[in-house]
Amino acid sequence: GDELRARTGLDLVVVGRTDARRAVTPEGGAEGDAAALEEALCRCEAFERLGADIVYAEGLRSREEMRALHARLRRGTPTMLAQVEGGADGKVLSAAVAGDLGFKLCLFGVTMLNAALCAARRVARQIASGDSHPEVGRHLLPFKELYASVGFDEVYAWEARAREPAPSRGGKDDGPSAQDRVGNCL
Repeated sequence: GDELRARTGLDLVVVGRTDARRAVTPEGGAEGDAAALEEALCRCEAFERLGADIVYAEGLRSREEMRALHARLRRGTPTMLAQVEGGADGKVLSAAVAGDLGFKLCLFGVTMLNAALCAARRVARQIASGDSHPEVGRHLLPFKELYASVGFDEVYAWEARAREPAPSRGGKDDGPSAQDRVGNCL
């Protein structure tokens, strides 16, 4: 990672990722399963040697496999765990538990999307039922909080700055102002 950042001048994070753990086929049985885990661990060791900023083995199936990963790497090598609800065993570890297992970065890849879709469906059902409208404070944010949360305050501040006349450049006729050229579209 450091060499690449120095060479390119870019602020990058290099993630060494392997999906080798998922390469086992059903006919491979326990032997193929062990071979796939071993291949994933060997690749992670190579990522560490090559200077990856973060090492990531996709598809680790148990806490024992997670411990095996960290046993093969130097202490302090940043590792990542990515989880989705309904994954292989349906269990999602908390960030604290993942940290206790040695992971420095814990991704919950679709959790927010899942929660947003669940809430949208709940509100849509309530509206469709015709019984009542979702309540502010219970199902909906207050309007000002909604605006602030999605950045409308910043947009309105930018628009206000864009409407300000440009400073004069020496007193001569500077021609039409930006507002005159754009019109009242803001």
